[in-house]
Amino acid sequence: NDHLLSFEQLLSKYKTKANAKNPRASEGLTNEDAALRINDLGANKSTSPKRVPLHVKFMECLTSLFNILLFFSGAVYLVLYAINPTNNFESVWIGCTLIAVAFIYAGIEFYELQKISAILESFKLMIPAQTCVIRSSKRIMIESTLLVPGDIIILQSGDKVPADAILFYSTDMQVDISSLTGESEPLSRTPKLEGCPEGTDPLDAPQILFSTDLIVSGEGYALVVQTGKHSIIGKISRLTQLDKPRKSPLSIEIRRFCKTISILAGITAVLFFFVALLRGRNFTYAATFSIGILLAWVPQGLPLTVTMVLAISGRRMADQKVLVKDLHGVETLGGITMLATDKTGTLTKNEMTVMDMWTNGTLFYAGPGGAKNAPKGSRVMRLDESGVAQILHVCVTCSRARFENQEGKVADRTIIGDATETGLLRFAGEKLANIDKLPEIYPKMLEIPFTSETKTYISIHRKSHSHGGLTLHMKGAPELVWEACTTIWADGKAQKIDEVWRLKYAAAMETLTRKGSRVLGIAMLQLHGDKYPDNWKFSVEKKNYPTTELTFLGLIGMEDPPKDGVAEAIATMRTAGIKVVMITGDNPKTAEAISRKINLVTMSTLQKINGPENLPIKSPSGKEAIIVSGRMIRHLGDDDWLNIMSYDEIIFARTLPSDKLDIVKRAQSIGHIVAVTGDGVNDSAALKKADLGIAMNKTGCDISKESAKMILLDDNFASTVRGIQEGRLIFINLKKAIRYSLTHILPEVIPYLLYVVVPIPLALTPPQILAVDLGFELMMTMSFAWEPAEDISQLMSMPPRCPVTTQSAFAMHNIMKRRQDIYTSSSFNINSSVSKSNLYQSSINMVSMDQQIKKKKTNRIAQYEDWRELTAARKHNDRLVDSEVLMYSYLEAGLIEFAGALTTYFAVFWFSFGVSSADARQGQIYGNRQWKPHSPSLILESGVEFFGPEQFEALKQVQSVYYLSIFIIQIWNLFACKSRYTLPFRRNVFSNKNTWFSILAGTFFAGIIVYTPITNALFLTSMYLDPIFLLIPMSFGAFLYFYATLKLILTKYGKL
Repeated sequence: NDHLLSFEQLLSKYKTKANAKNPRASEGLTNEDAALRINDLGANKSTSPKRVPLHVKFMECLTSLFNILLFFSGAVYLVLYAINPTNNFESVWIGCTLIAVAFIYAGIEFYELQKISAILESFKLMIPAQTCVIRSSKRIMIESTLLVPGDIIILQSGDKVPADAILFYSTDMQVDISSLTGESEPLSRTPKLEGCPEGTDPLDAPQILFSTDLIVSGEGYALVVQTGKHSIIGKISRLTQLDKPRKSPLSIEIRRFCKTISILAGITAVLFFFVALLRGRNFTYAATFSIGILLAWVPQGLPLTVTMVLAISGRRMADQKVLVKDLHGVETLGGITMLATDKTGTLTKNEMTVMDMWTNGTLFYAGPGGAKNAPKGSRVMRLDESGVAQILHVCVTCSRARFENQEGKVADRTIIGDATETGLLRFAGEKLANIDKLPEIYPKMLEIPFTSETKTYISIHRKSHSHGGLTLHMKGAPELVWEACTTIWADGKAQKIDEVWRLKYAAAMETLTRKGSRVLGIAMLQLHGDKYPDNWKFSVEKKNYPTTELTFLGLIGMEDPPKDGVAEAIATMRTAGIKVVMITGDNPKTAEAISRKINLVTMSTLQKINGPENLPIKSPSGKEAIIVSGRMIRHLGDDDWLNIMSYDEIIFARTLPSDKLDIVKRAQSIGHIVAVTGDGVNDSAALKKADLGIAMNKTGCDISKESAKMILLDDNFASTVRGIQEGRLIFINLKKAIRYSLTHILPEVIPYLLYVVVPIPLALTPPQILAVDLGFELMMTMSFAWEPAEDISQLMSMPPRCPVTTQSAFAMHNIMKRRQDIYTSSSFNINSSVSKSNLYQSSINMVSMDQQIKKKKTNRIAQYEDWRELTAARKHNDRLVDSEVLMYSYLEAGLIEFAGALTTYFAVFWFSFGVSSADARQGQIYGNRQWKPHSPSLILESGVEFFGPEQFEALKQVQSVYYLSIFIIQIWNLFACKSRYTLPFRRNVFSNKNTWFSILAGTFFAGIIVYTPITNALFLTSMYLDPIFLLIPMSFGAFLYFYATLKLILTKYGKL
């Protein structure tokens, strides 16, 4: 409440000395006082989120669900070794290998996250901001972080306010507070030494300055009152840290997949553990067998594939100036169904640009590009047109904007001043040859800057004409400038304003206003030398200058033009089924005009919600657009929100900072995956709450960057399209990788079932399973990390994988109502203020509600009904692991692969050793007695005696060929899985060079496993296996490839 105190009370409160009448004579604090205060209150910087220790970050990576499965499997193998070291010696290195793999996977993910953290930290190591302060009556420059309450700071045009402060002296100060409030127009700031009346909102106090405010023009002296975590920015920063974002869609998908695999593996392992016991096996045998099944179910190489796909995509995005803070961020962007974006600085350049000029009774196009970019049918401005030169002179002289330096082209120069004057100066500078000398040629004799009260800017210059040597220039609100004029400049002279001119002026104003332009009126008055001689002393206090009977020169229409590529980006997103919603603080007309320019609004009719008479909001009858005024947001009920979100094109105008967060929550409550773009402090809460917050690097504040999961390093909105493409490609490639990787699980699991149920000799041992999953299979699965899109245009023409339709939105809305009814009718402790107008709060607290609802059987039934209703409403819902993936991997390709490997297995038994399937079964009936070097002889059906060493060699060869059969058939399956939308014969299937490298590496690895003596001893394989048998899995692999092709053809043409 410092803005309510008088200046004297403030000085007493903060124990400092300042002079409001003569601020240069202020004493300020002493260095000793400042040092004591900074020790008590801390540095002037917002409290960053508590840094997570490195070991905690590593543990988070280490305890992922995939790694937990690996840890569990490894631990059980070590337990088996502890129970029976003699017969389970191999369990030691298998268990240690699995645990080591978990650490390796965690290390890779940790490394990628640390690289991102290092980039973010580098932003903070830039040269610290400096602030001019008065301490011990001396003006000194110090780092802004060293400011304390009680300091006297000096602010000038272009400075960023370093802390919350109370202004006690100023000269024509204009402040941009858009970072805090979203307000696009600079506001006037003036001292109020007596303090504000009780009840005044701090944002409405004219003397208060907030941290991150930008001084657009003027200068002043201010008393620092709050710093660091105590400032308004610090408090907002702490609030954003309290709200936890939702889990990313990919995290949810992976968790669901891990649970599915865990349940399948657990049930199978436990079931066949007891089957083994019932068939007379001992405990150790049954336990080893069940753990083998558990290990076979777990795709050990998949975690690294997921991590590498995300990491490589993150690097590709970084090369395109997009920094992904969270590895799941890019994939989340690919899954969004709604993008909520602000206008200024995101969709537009945040540079006011002159687009139109009305003078001499004609409206001219004056925008960039001239005739090349002029709208069809419009006239292009010419410098020789009557009134143009005079208007250009006013743009330069009647202004406080200035070039920071006069070197280089005008278009490349930095201009100090507010957005409007900067645009006018740059516009005139590109047209006038003597722009740098103009202020000297026409020196300023008097200046009355623009204020929110006068809404005009007046300056008087030493500029000669036929009647004298002085000329008055005026610019400002067109209606006020027009009222001050009695004549208008036309055909090189002043003409009396009559009814014809009034109609022409009104028509021009209507045209420019309808386009959403910011319109300025321009006028001049050639002062008569008899009344105002050259030595006349003008005075603001005496008001001895004219303000009426001016000559109107014309109108200037200015716009904040869209960024290059924005219109194309929005059109692409619309094609991709993503709803782009604009949320802006500008008025509805401006918002609509810019929306139509960038293709955000394409409908001819626009439903406008401006007042209570527009409520309740009706649902759209077809494809319609809607624009909602911010002042109506707090009056909307749940049904109103549902109907708003059903419109195809949506604009929220005149919104407050809190409205964006409300809009995000409402969209999420009906099932939208929401991305939010923003750069201001006012955006930070919405950035944190969104499924994906996207902050701007150049214009963004620190809090917005900390709250976001993605940062556009070049502030280019079009980069989001590349991110969506990358995210969708990630999802597709992950789905392909999982489809491919799951195929080999069944050929690994079924041998264990046959080993106990039939029984036949084990076709694949646990060490060999590791050699599959962590050997060639890992290498080939990794190739999906570099897999290009089958058709890059198709990525942005398909709908989101979980689109929100009218049916699904209504289903979600009904679910929220039912849950709210259950919640309120049960004996839960609920705040009585919850009402049906705030049903969406139930979705925000859904997790805690669900934990209580699940306790009741009736509520479990309700949850099933909710799931059934929502599933029925979603016509297109593409999951990472769906029924199609499971069907292909387990029941189609998995069985073909198993059949091929088992056929080869029996072929080696028969053709190399004369062992029939009946002989294999007969030998296995005796349990662990046969198939070892010192096993007793086995009499085959042919009457041949099969000795122990031969049995052992036969077992090694059939296991070796089974292992190689999986590898060979998986090569064919690799190419089959790379095609999801196009036929696998197309060139793009073979264009990924990493695919060939992975196959070569896998071949080399598999060859070493089977055909080298050392690995023969370690993995119980045989180098004496005849390679001719590998033609059998080659034929099965070709059959699998053609089967997948035929299925794709039939599916694509709707015949399956």
